[in-house]
Amino acid sequence: MSVAGLWRSYQGLMAKKPWTVQIITAGSLMGVGDIISQQLIERRGLTKHSIRRTSKMMSMGFFFVASQCLFLLYAMVHPRMCGRK
Repeated sequence: MSVAGLWRSYQGLMAKKPWTVQIITAGSLMGVGDIISQQLIERRGLTKHSIRRTSKMMSMGFFFVASQCLFLLYAMVHPRMCGRK
């Protein structure tokens, strides 16, 4: 599959399930960023790579975006449920 095809698939998924795709994208990018940091900047090598640290970074990416999505959902639903002030 070409890069253009992958991009079209990504855009299609974003149109169908934007929050889910954003959460997965953020976690994946945080994980890749940590891998790059450990391998290229810290030069740990594969034997000393901290999978636990990479997992923590990915979790931060997943939950940070998820919490933002839940905040937006709450901001939309709360006025309808409790009335506006």
